[in-house]
Amino acid sequence: MIFLHAILGLLAALIPLSLLRLMQKADATSSLFGLEQRSNVLLLIAHPDDEAMFFVPTVEALRKQHSIFLMCLSNGDYAGLGTVREKELLRSGSLLKIPEDQISIVDDPGLQDGPENPWDDQHIAYFLVPYLKSKNISTIVTFDGYGISGHPNHIDTYKAVVELKRSMQIPKSVKAYSLESVNLFRKFLGPLGVIEAEVLHLLGIEKRDHTFALLDPWMVARCLWAHRSQAV
Repeated sequence: MIFLHAILGLLAALIPLSLLRLMQKADATSSLFGLEQRSNVLLLIAHPDDEAMFFVPTVEALRKQHSIFLMCLSNGDYAGLGTVREKELLRSGSLLKIPEDQISIVDDPGLQDGPENPWDDQHIAYFLVPYLKSKNISTIVTFDGYGISGHPNHIDTYKAVVELKRSMQIPKSVKAYSLESVNLFRKFLGPLGVIEAEVLHLLGIEKRDHTFALLDPWMVARCLWAHRSQAV
């Protein structure tokens, strides 16, 4: 369907909710909103359009107090459209008010888009670790162990951050948060998903560190439409 992304945007407009968890239990008392004013937060994604599909509520909440950087570990060249998708990511980043010089897109043979292409922790570290230092990043936000959609590249991104934290290649001072994967039922609860998430958290049934709801749900649709090469 030609306007698949537009339709997805309309659906996503009903579910503008992000649930974040700290990756390390030792950091459980910290708060993103307790960071020093204008701290640098890195959104680490695998493909152009991940930021639009999954992280818009997170970015919109955090950019009010912090400076958002974005690193995309591939240019999404699975169908030979890498150059086009790079431009689309910059367009989406502009909508999210992420400056172009704060967006880094990796195009490396070892980190190619595709479920059949495994990504190695140290290959990711080669690009990620120096970037954290050069940009003075204090916090990373990325996928969780299921990768939200189950895509292997998403999962490898999460696993790399966990391993690099464990081995202290990512300094202990850099906190890492993962976006919680949710089931289909919750995805389509709309605004009720916020209430359900908070009730389960208060009852101690589920634990998370932050819940972000988006007051401008059409932002998701606009960001998705920036990636219109992916309309099928």
